[in-house]
Amino acid sequence: MVISTAIDARRGSAIQPLIIALIAVSAAKCWLAAAMPLTEDEAYYRIWAAHLQFGYYDHPPMIAWWIWLGESLLGSSALGVRIIPVISTALTSLIVYQVLLDLGASRFVARRGAIWYQATILFVVAGFVATPDAPATFFWALTLLFVIRAGRTQSLNWWMLAGVAAGMAILSKYSALFLLPGIFLWMVFDPRRRQLLQTPGPWIAALLAGVIFALNIHWNMTHEWVTFIKQFGRATPDTFDPINTLEFVFSQFVLVSPVIFALAVCGLTKGLGGRFERRTMDTSLLVFTTLPFVAYLLFHSLHSSVQAHWTAPLYPGLTVLAVLFASEIRPSVVSTAATRSIVPLAVIIFAILTGIGILPQFGAPFDPAHSLRGWQRFASDIDEHARTDDAKWIGTMSYGTKAQLANQPSLTIPVVQLFERERYPQTDNSWGADVNQPGLVIDLNRRIYRSDLELCFETVNQHASIYRGTTAYAVYEVRVPLNDQVLSNGCWNGRPPSRR
Repeated sequence: MVISTAIDARRGSAIQPLIIALIAVSAAKCWLAAAMPLTEDEAYYRIWAAHLQFGYYDHPPMIAWWIWLGESLLGSSALGVRIIPVISTALTSLIVYQVLLDLGASRFVARRGAIWYQATILFVVAGFVATPDAPATFFWALTLLFVIRAGRTQSLNWWMLAGVAAGMAILSKYSALFLLPGIFLWMVFDPRRRQLLQTPGPWIAALLAGVIFALNIHWNMTHEWVTFIKQFGRATPDTFDPINTLEFVFSQFVLVSPVIFALAVCGLTKGLGGRFERRTMDTSLLVFTTLPFVAYLLFHSLHSSVQAHWTAPLYPGLTVLAVLFASEIRPSVVSTAATRSIVPLAVIIFAILTGIGILPQFGAPFDPAHSLRGWQRFASDIDEHARTDDAKWIGTMSYGTKAQLANQPSLTIPVVQLFERERYPQTDNSWGADVNQPGLVIDLNRRIYRSDLELCFETVNQHASIYRGTTAYAVYEVRVPLNDQVLSNGCWNGRPPSRR
């Protein structure tokens, strides 16, 4: 009993510095999350959070649920939108810590892994942003932890928890579907785990993940499969442009953090060959759950661009592989300097980001955060303009402009995106707009073409531009729609002719 108590005390003291560090980092992110205006995507997902359901046009529903929870706790604010993603990033660091311990690493190595995860550039820059990547990354990492424990103990309880976590990851983002073949490949190709396929645990886990995913499948069935068409339609190759592959690889080199990226690639190679020193380590699970998604993204990059943040769910596993590889190489002046540069680089980048976020706007194109600023004043100007012209609704050509305006309380009339109407839940106030009344169509000059609007409305008159900061927005007064499906199907029953 005395020995056990002593061990528990040492364990507690070992993790306390990490907990304190994560609390400090999370507090800094909360402060920035409260100060930084919402991005267009966050404002768009906030619309979803006001209308909870099991699916949406672009993604599964988890981010909407998280935003709803955050705003329920902290009110309608930028911090309310972002608080759950901030907490999840800290919890994912703890998961990285625990995965490393479960793989046989020392507590020093495990703490290093948790800190390195926080130091990946993507999560330094966007670790407080409310996007589907936040829940997808958290539940992906949680699945890895539960599968490692299930494989080691063969406990049905761990397999069930893994199935639930995987299902929640899929409800966050469809990229989590790559988890399932990765786990299967791990059991097939790792001789120590092949026998797991003969036990009920993995199959029950897969069943539970499928049952949870079925909630979104059913929603898609009743909404003309809009999310499946939107997301899985991207996989169809229609061009060949390998320059995207180079851009994709370079973006990961930067966003993972150059040193962590190099170590992770070495760790992937070593883990695939089963050459880590500790034979009890299930590092092959991290390899096989990474490679299928990476292979798909490399294939995708051959015909289309890959958004750099799509790989976010892989970062916990890559960090684990990076820190394991670093722990087994012989220290040198170069390797020591490289690994010691990881955290200072992250701190410098976060300091720059903080400066950008809190300093007063000093004008585009010199303000990197210009696209986030000035929406409240801009909405007030639009509302005044609408009152002057007796406009009863506002039209936009993009979901981002629609979302930012719809989230401004100073704008009192409905805001309608004039196409892709399936983006919006039926309870969104845009469906209540009376488009037979005069309206103002407002968006960036490059997004609006008079010829498009003339195919939709009988009268189209251009007004003087309205400015948000230094950015000009075109303004058109429109009257009398030429079809009765502007709200149901959009102006052109699809994309505007100029965008096809």
